Amino acid sequence: MGKQQFGHTLKALRKQRGLSQKQVCQDICSQPMLSAIEAGKYLPNSRLLIQLCQRLEIQAEVLVLDSHYAISENLSFSQKVEELCNSHQYKELQEFLLQPEILEQLTTQAQFQAYYYYLGCCEFHNSQSMLQSEENFKLSLAEVKQAAKPSSLTRLAFASLAIISAKRQQHKSTIAYLEQSLLDIKTAPYEANLNIIFYLDALALFELKDYPAAAAMIEEGVAFITSHDSHFMLANLFYLLALTAEKSAESSQLESASNKSALLEDLFQEAVFKEI
Repeated sequence: MGKQQFGHTLKALRKQRGLSQKQVCQDICSQPMLSAIEAGKYLPNSRLLIQLCQRLEIQAEVLVLDSHYAISENLSFSQKVEELCNSHQYKELQEFLLQPEILEQLTTQAQFQAYYYYLGCCEFHNSQSMLQSEENFKLSLAEVKQAAKPSSLTRLAFASLAIISAKRQQHKSTIAYLEQSLLDIKTAPYEANLNIIFYLDALALFELKDYPAAAAMIEEGVAFITSHDSHFMLANLFYLLALTAEKSAESSQLESASNKSALLEDLFQEAVFKEI
């Protein structure tokens, strides 16, 4: 993961947000520094990277799917789900999904799987019982026929369950869910939602406080994404990497050089940027 890749990603995200360099760097760093970062001349340290990502409204647990999953043949229902999900209105989305007329529209396994997946996301983000969120992700998986390779939605459900297990510090089940989410992913038909799997799995390892493993998963995710000529989720991975570096700096694991990802080491060995 080089400086040029990070700079390109940051610049693309800034332009997507419709922000100028001056707006992004205000009270964070100088404009020449941001210009140097976007030009690939400098990889910021973890603290600066976190501040820039937060300015660009990247959040650890709030994601947007590249493409959504239909819950009904009724196009307006699926569009409503996409709209509420993209705007992170999870309370409203849950209320919408629980309407009797929505349930009546579900006819296929794929629709039921998507329905329970979205409901699980709502309960997770609405700070409700993790148990209820877990049950809905499992119901989503129960709707799936056994296949040689899981679909992207199946992988998302497994990765979501990994996050829940990690929050409970259940190491064994977290790793089991991670393995299921990644099963043969590199030979699966590519779609951008697969990029999210690496991020969620890295976040689960982060929740377990296994920072070297989280950094290694991030590195694997960046390699996967760039190998498919994609940029979707790269900014989120850079942000999580910075959070990982910050936590690792506070952790005794930092002393174990043999367990550190080379990617993580780069953040700590970065030379101080000289103002232009």
